[in-house]
Amino acid sequence: MSVILFACIIVSSYFLNGTVCLACTMLYALHLVVRKGRCALRFTLPAAFISVLAVSRMLLLCTPSFALAEGDVEAVCAVVVQDSTVSRWNRRAVVSLSECFASGGVSASARGVVSAGYPEGVVLLAGDTVLLVGGMDEYGFDADECIVLERGVASRSRNRLMERGRSLIAGDGGLEGELSMMLLLGCTDMPDFPLTDLARSSGTSHVLSLSGMHLSLFATLLRLVLVPLVGRRRGRALALAMVFFYVFTIGPKPSVVRAFLLSLVFLTGTFRRSDDALYVTFMLQMVLFPRTVSSLAGALSYLSLLGIMALAKPVARMIDEIVLLPSPLVSSASASMAALVTTCPLSYVVFGSYQLSAIVTSAPVSLLIYLYMIASLLPVPDTVMQVLYVAIVKTMEAGSLVPLARSPMPYFAFLASLLLLCALSCILTTYRRTRACGRSTMTVRRRFRAFFLRLLLR
Repeated sequence: MSVILFACIIVSSYFLNGTVCLACTMLYALHLVVRKGRCALRFTLPAAFISVLAVSRMLLLCTPSFALAEGDVEAVCAVVVQDSTVSRWNRRAVVSLSECFASGGVSASARGVVSAGYPEGVVLLAGDTVLLVGGMDEYGFDADECIVLERGVASRSRNRLMERGRSLIAGDGGLEGELSMMLLLGCTDMPDFPLTDLARSSGTSHVLSLSGMHLSLFATLLRLVLVPLVGRRRGRALALAMVFFYVFTIGPKPSVVRAFLLSLVFLTGTFRRSDDALYVTFMLQMVLFPRTVSSLAGALSYLSLLGIMALAKPVARMIDEIVLLPSPLVSSASASMAALVTTCPLSYVVFGSYQLSAIVTSAPVSLLIYLYMIASLLPVPDTVMQVLYVAIVKTMEAGSLVPLARSPMPYFAFLASLLLLCALSCILTTYRRTRACGRSTMTVRRRFRAFFLRLLLR
């Protein structure tokens, strides 16, 4: 129940549906109070109150609103929330509105978050104050001209660090250098980078965008190097500080912020359920970085991790009950299936399609991406980078051979297969336990129904 309510909160936050978001938040808080019991009221009630306030504040800050008629707006003054990205047609940046202008020099207040497209030539960083001249369209604000009014000290420092990182990582350029920059810095100067469309068609776009997967690799490598040198406690503290510096350098990307905050939550608190820690992280990010929660990247990041936390272990146990496979293969397949259960509906609503072949291709592509990232940090020959790049391309091409699903029916069939897998696992488990204990047929049926219902209600 809590997983479904949490998923509704995430999706409604992306669509900025205040009624659904607040209703689900209050229901989740009520469910939390009931689950924790009376002894935890002094903790759950304040947490519920803070959650409602955080959601209300996020909705007010992120919903676009103009004091002028939207059709009369010809320019806006805004603060950049996320670094600009390159597309085939223009550069786009997520901006927070502060003022709007109409013809004749009329100005008025504005608020909310929109996606702004502007011509090439200017790289916008989070924290920049900009003037965008253009008008609103169905995708956000379409600017014909972009003027940077102010760039703070933090943005200038980040810009110098990013430029230095580009020069060190890209090397001689080419496709291999662009992929290294995308994986390590989260940026690319190539609008038609071939792996972008290939990853989207194969359902492995998540491995190219900076997320918790990449952050965990950096943290693991830092701990492996620092712990033997300075000890366990100092090594972990230094690794956390260096990860914070890395997050500062690449900017407040939604999935990276989520991964960093979740690691802090796990370090500072003890949670019996991992989805409770994820909910605390979600609310913490909503308070500190409210404009990153309402993005598509943030919604997909939270939904995929929620699915993995809630469903990956049950699915892995069901697979183990039916067939004997290597543990890494079972873990990877169960995590992919769990993430698809929660992310496919939003992908279908937003993009009109989704890819189920990621169940098979996600594991090998992720392994190759890990190897490619490690190779990018080491002085390896160019031949090794080219071999890894070709292997990534071929694996993604194999996954893209499966056509994209453009209707809900394949998703329903996928859910039905998971339920069938659950039923078969319950039957085998109950049969083995009953055969060992010699119970009657009536007891077998009763135990099977109870076991099956417990798995579904979980």
